[in-house]
Amino acid sequence: MKNSGVQPDRHFYNVMIDAFGKYNCLDHAMTTFERMRSEGIEPDNESGFTPCTTTYNIMINSFGEQERWAVKSLLGKMQNQGLLPNVVTYTTLGLSEEAVNAFRIMRADGLKPSSLALNSLINAFGEDRRDAEAFSVLQYMKENDLKADVVTYTHAYEKL
Repeated sequence: MKNSGVQPDRHFYNVMIDAFGKYNCLDHAMTTFERMRSEGIEPDNESGFTPCTTTYNIMINSFGEQERWAVKSLLGKMQNQGLLPNVVTYTTLGLSEEAVNAFRIMRADGLKPSSLALNSLINAFGEDRRDAEAFSVLQYMKENDLKADVVTYTHAYEKL
């Protein structure tokens, strides 16, 4: 690609990292991520290669299922770079204890959890057989005018 005079951009790297993650080629995903970081210019330069929140979300999602240690490391790198986690970041974090902590941090950061984030929390509680907490999330949704959708009820019925 570079030999042809075409320079990869952030989008190219994000697509490559996402593809490696989906095919469980986590070493390749990390190598591509580190190459992207090493070729970085400035985080706010749209033509630069520095990973953005989207890149970190892709990495967290890729590593989330298999490598919990890497997720915490990536979240730390993201924050050290001055990037703030967003609703997608917190939704991607997964497991119930981590999901609860992510939910608390999200609220402390002033982010309003989406139905998607809360659906993930319900699912995580259901996986851990924490029925009362899952129902409290449903109640929170109702009290905060967040619409439960088919996914919400599917998680609730399947897991609880």
